[in-house]
Amino acid sequence: MARNALKIDSEISNIYSGLLTEANITNNDALSDAITDLLDSNDITQGSPIDKWFRTQFIKWFKSPENDEEKRDMVIQHRFVKGEPEWMSKPDVMDFREFSVSEKDKLNHIIDFLKTYDENALKVLFKQPVPAIKAEVKKWDASMTNESEKMREAMFATLKCLEDMTPEEKRLAKLIKVNPLKEGVDFEVIKPAKHGRKWVKLITKGAYLFEGNIMGHCVSGYEPTPGVIIISLYDSNEIPHITIEITNGNEVQQIKGVSNMRPLPNYHEDLVEFIKGLVDDGYKVVGDGQNLDMGHYERQYYFKDSPEWQDIWTNKILPKQQQVFADLQKKIKGSAYESIIGVFDKTHQSILESIYRK
Repeated sequence: MARNALKIDSEISNIYSGLLTEANITNNDALSDAITDLLDSNDITQGSPIDKWFRTQFIKWFKSPENDEEKRDMVIQHRFVKGEPEWMSKPDVMDFREFSVSEKDKLNHIIDFLKTYDENALKVLFKQPVPAIKAEVKKWDASMTNESEKMREAMFATLKCLEDMTPEEKRLAKLIKVNPLKEGVDFEVIKPAKHGRKWVKLITKGAYLFEGNIMGHCVSGYEPTPGVIIISLYDSNEIPHITIEITNGNEVQQIKGVSNMRPLPNYHEDLVEFIKGLVDDGYKVVGDGQNLDMGHYERQYYFKDSPEWQDIWTNKILPKQQQVFADLQKKIKGSAYESIIGVFDKTHQSILESIYRK
């Protein structure tokens, strides 16, 4: 890399090094409001142990220098305006923007984990620092994944045995169902999909347990409640492959594959078609839209071929990006255009050109 580019890279790093301290966020209310929205979307009662943990331990962690790299996408350097307190003019002062997509996903998962705590664990939750809780979540994930792998291996072994049976053996075995749940009791079919698959709505606790255990995620710890809808993509053998969580009536909160990972590519077409149908019916995708390569803006996801996203990109996102680069240009005056190009992702080159080749 050219020397000028190295210098620019260093300048940018210096701007965001030591990102947060105890008192360098200008808009603490915005951080508090984002936490409120997060907790409300997960039906966490105000004043509950989980609410108090976020208001104390999480905020303390977020405003500390610990794990600053995780917070970089959630803050931006404050633009000082004449008349503001003098301390806001310092280069290390930041504005909270919003929880990044990845951080929101992690926080939703932490909340799912904390919901499994019994009364005694909740009483001392306020003492637990964020790194300790994250370590517990990691162990929880590993245990769910291990259990899921064992169950899926057993199920596929059963299916393999069925494949090897003669027609008469299959008849005698009555085509053994791997999935013990009953349609119309534990789940209801809401839409057919390709290759014998179907989208189903889970009804009973038994259906939640089966889903979570096979998929290796926390739905097994859920209780059926009026405010939450769990939808699953079953294959022709009624084995789940995608789990969707809908909250607040019309908000798609989570879209998960096995072990909370992105759904596999061979189910992508079914998934896109289903979610587009929900959006057409007035639902909003507020979480995991990145698993469908959707665009994200202000706490909501949009399909990139939709008129809504084209309008947002053209009239809101692009102007903001241009302003960011224009502000950055002021900090790196005199640097060669070619060096600047080398610092940024190729996807931003057209924006840079519009600024530097006027």
